[in-house]
Amino acid sequence: AEILRLWVASENFTEDVKISDNILKGVSEVYKKIRNTIRFMLGNLYDFNPNEALPYEEMAEIDRWALNRFHQFAKEVVEHYNEYRFNRIYRRLYEYCSVELSSVYLDISKDALYCELPNSQRRRSAQTAIYRILYGLLTLMAPILSFTAEEAYQLLPGREKESVFLEEFPPMCEELDRELLQRWDTL
Repeated sequence: AEILRLWVASENFTEDVKISDNILKGVSEVYKKIRNTIRFMLGNLYDFNPNEALPYEEMAEIDRWALNRFHQFAKEVVEHYNEYRFNRIYRRLYEYCSVELSSVYLDISKDALYCELPNSQRRRSAQTAIYRILYGLLTLMAPILSFTAEEAYQLLPGREKESVFLEEFPPMCEELDRELLQRWDTL
C-alpha cells in the first residue's frame, strides 16, 4: 500500500499517468531508501531522552547546519503541499533522505554516534539534531507514507501525541543561519 501511495504521489496528475512493473520497482527502491534512512535515525535514538536535548547554541556546527537544511527542506515541502504538487514532494523527500541525510549528514555523524561516550556532548548534539529532524520529517511525510510515518512515530522517544496524524507540520524557522549554510554549501 505504501509503494502505491508513493507512486501516486510521484506522478504528475496534470499529464497522463503511467504505471508499469519498472515504474513500481523504481518507486519501491525510493521507498526502501526513505525507510532505511528513518530506521537508521531511529536506531541511533535508542538511548536518547528528548529532555536531555542540547540547546541549538551548544550543538556542533554540523548539527546546526543539518537543522538549518531541514528547515529549508520543510519550507519547500509545505509550499508544495499548499500547491498540490505531490510529485515534487516525492522528489524532494527522496533527494533529502538519500543525499542530504544518508550520504552527507548521517554518514559524517557516524563517528560521533558510534565512537563517542554515550553522554558526550558531541554524541548528544548529533542525537538532538537527528531527533528534531526525524520528528519533523515524519509529520511531513505522513500524508503520503501514512503507515510508515505512523509506525516510526510510535517508536520515537518522547513523542507528544498518540499519533503522527495529530501532529502539525514543523513550525517554519523564522531566521536561518545564512552564514553557516553558505559556509557548508561551499564545503
